[in-house]
Amino acid sequence: MDHKDFFYQGISINLDCSNPPKEVVIRNAIGRMYYYIYHEALVFIQNNDFLSSIFNDELFKNKNPSSHMRLVNTFSEYARISQDLKYGSISRYIGSLHSLRCLSDYNLTKVVKENDFFSFLANLESLKLEIAKINSDFFRVDTKLKSESITQSTTNIGQIVVKKKPSLRILE
Repeated sequence: MDHKDFFYQGISINLDCSNPPKEVVIRNAIGRMYYYIYHEALVFIQNNDFLSSIFNDELFKNKNPSSHMRLVNTFSEYARISQDLKYGSISRYIGSLHSLRCLSDYNLTKVVKENDFFSFLANLESLKLEIAKINSDFFRVDTKLKSESITQSTTNIGQIVVKKKPSLRILE
């Protein structure tokens, strides 16, 4: 399976304001997109010998038994060693995205809304920008919201434009 399919699933959310999505749909969209990020970050690490050596180090694994936190901490450890702040930013963005995924999956007492979905997308976009400074071959998904006009009409008081609700697409 291609891990981009997680992103495709997450962005298939229908944000039609006349029929807003159920909370579970928003939660699932965040979760699916997070797993795209997780797997893409793993591939990024595997393609960098130094990051890979940190991630796979037995002592580091023992300190970070959760593979998700080990992934986050691999970037922060590399930032500490190399003094390259981009890796610290990457660590924080992935950590934030992981927190939103955990909120969506585990904290059923907090309401997850469309704004949480948009916050997730904004954090993903920031992560993409940091990763692109290092290697632009990764995180090649388009998180920009698109809208297109369905119809338009001119009246005595102005022009009315009906737009389709935003959607997302993948860059191949």
